[in-house]
Amino acid sequence: MKAREILLTMLGEAGSLRRQTLTGGNWMLFRSVITALTDLVRAAVFARVLFPVDYGLMALATMVIGFLESFSTTGIELMIMRDHDDPSPHLPVYWTIMMGRGVLLVLLGCILVFPLARFYNRPDLVPIVSVLSLTLLIRWIGGFGRELRQRTMDFRQVAIADIVAAAAELVVSIALLLILQSIWALVAYALIHAIGTAVCNYVLYPWRPSVQWERALVSSVLLFSASVIGINLCNYFFSSFDVAVIGRLLDVGQVGLYARASFLALLPVTYLANILAPVLLPVMGRLGDDPDRRHRVFWKLLLVHMAVYGSAGVLMFLLSRPIILVIYGERWLDSLEAFRILIVYGVSKAVASLSSMTLFALDRPWIVTIASFMMAGLFALFCVPMTRLWGIEGTAGAVVASGVLSHLFAVTAAAIMLSGHVPQKQA
Repeated sequence: MKAREILLTMLGEAGSLRRQTLTGGNWMLFRSVITALTDLVRAAVFARVLFPVDYGLMALATMVIGFLESFSTTGIELMIMRDHDDPSPHLPVYWTIMMGRGVLLVLLGCILVFPLARFYNRPDLVPIVSVLSLTLLIRWIGGFGRELRQRTMDFRQVAIADIVAAAAELVVSIALLLILQSIWALVAYALIHAIGTAVCNYVLYPWRPSVQWERALVSSVLLFSASVIGINLCNYFFSSFDVAVIGRLLDVGQVGLYARASFLALLPVTYLANILAPVLLPVMGRLGDDPDRRHRVFWKLLLVHMAVYGSAGVLMFLLSRPIILVIYGERWLDSLEAFRILIVYGVSKAVASLSSMTLFALDRPWIVTIASFMMAGLFALFCVPMTRLWGIEGTAGAVVASGVLSHLFAVTAAAIMLSGHVPQKQA
């Protein structure tokens, strides 16, 4: 009986913020474990059929897609999750903005690929990028079901939908790999994932899309997107400049090795930190009326992040060689040293994810923008000379140096801002 009482105390009362947070976190953690397993299985199968050159070409192609998405980010997803009022009446306008954006980006993608193909002397990039640009339109056709569910902290439905979609995508993508056995299997998977995202969004929140335009609402979206675009462009530069430099200074095969090493190193971010972030944002937002409590929650969560992701990083480093051999195979061992170096960045980024959500909840996105500019600027200074000296290992070192410094700045800024919001105690 005592054990049950202790457990109920730890969980909090039914409907309490603590209970919702823990329940939502558990569901999203379960979801991330399953999707991580499906992605690792797909990565293992694909790596034994495709070659580093295929992944290198795909990495170069996604540079265009990433740029298009970054410079046109609206921030509508964040607006939906952080709004105190019901955003349902605004959905037609939001959807209209995303559809117009998608059509424009498809056209721009088909144009921008030509200078990219000429720069790297790879004409085969033209059809690849042209097809991949369709994902920027397809993924939003189904609406904003995921964001609406997360806003109300209904993470169970989101987790179930994503798990079903991940399983279906795994089966279909492997079947297409066995048929195509080329880079087009990777392109096909990107399309399948975009379709799966659209279907999940609609299933989570069925509605009839309609075209609407409200000037005031569109203006508020553009105003909010200004800071988000700055953050995303800096993050895009940081995550793509390394691929661009390696492709120019080394070769496409080295791009493939580096891209696969980065994928493994960022597993803690991709499948834990990025998944738990939607849980943390509404939590920090709901604590807005209690700054003292929000301050305590931040430090508790920061210590948990450091313990969990730090332990995961140490384990990944110790088992780095077996991880490469089991998932990719022996021919990918040339990526081992870069993988070990990038693990440090993956852990740092995962820990710092809490600071970004906190600063958004405090309505201080400009601090995140400053941290992003800092990271991009340092990386621009380090990347080329270090890549020339040490190859992809040098590129990985430049990522770690610039990333860790900017993450320290963001965490420190979040702590200072929270301290400023704590009410003074009466003597």
